[in-house]
Amino acid sequence: MSNGSRTMEIMRELGMSLGQPMIAVVGCGGAGNNVIDSIYWSCPGVHTVAVNTDPKGLDKISAHEKVRIGSNDEVLSCGMPEVGERCAEESSGEIRKAIEGYDIVFVVAGLGGGAGSGAAPVVCRLGREEGAVVFSVPILPFSIEGERRSIAMTTLERLQEISNIVVPLDNDKLQSICGSMNFSSVFQIIDKSIVRLIEKIYDHSSSYVSELIDEVTSGFSVPMEEIVTEEHRAIIDEMPVAVHIPLEPEFEYPSLEASDWNDPQFNFN
Repeated sequence: MSNGSRTMEIMRELGMSLGQPMIAVVGCGGAGNNVIDSIYWSCPGVHTVAVNTDPKGLDKISAHEKVRIGSNDEVLSCGMPEVGERCAEESSGEIRKAIEGYDIVFVVAGLGGGAGSGAAPVVCRLGREEGAVVFSVPILPFSIEGERRSIAMTTLERLQEISNIVVPLDNDKLQSICGSMNFSSVFQIIDKSIVRLIEKIYDHSSSYVSELIDEVTSGFSVPMEEIVTEEHRAIIDEMPVAVHIPLEPEFEYPSLEASDWNDPQFNFN
């Protein structure tokens, strides 16, 4: 059975199921691992997997499964995506086992470095090969970061080819929304946004996930040159009210207006 046929079969099965689909979230690299730690404590029904070349980084976070990829020598050169990808390929059996049997696989990674940019495409491919619906949630570095931004955009192209759905979070866009907030607060918003995305998919999946995924896959693949186009806004606006609920922060940020938080970038419902 082809990946496309298997994906459609999963969508139909999830739509007819009275229970919840099995969801796994894989965080690749340091930024992805930090998000995994938040999801581990916030979404008890979701299986979390942390993938990293850095053993110390893995020790600092909580996850149901941790996959250390690469050797100590490779950690030293882990800023190169090709090294991160090779390490992930060498550990593909362990990664595959961690996501085997899951209906939906989220892959979260900060792009621009070695572990995130290298491992994320490998994890997405393995998820598709296992027949899962794969959501990629890449975090893009600032434009001023030069080479890291260039690496990230190249990786984003690959993720768009491999994944069923791509929902990128662009630091440039976040900076324009969040104004003078410090980086720590912005990264908290990123974590919260991704957690809410996964929570909403999980909450609405019992009888509605088939239609939800169908709506999203019909056109929600964000182009690199712009975070949200008018076409994508129209797709979001046409989603049923039960699903299209603007995200709201659970903590106060004086510089973040309610209208900014309702920006389409944060409407993952």
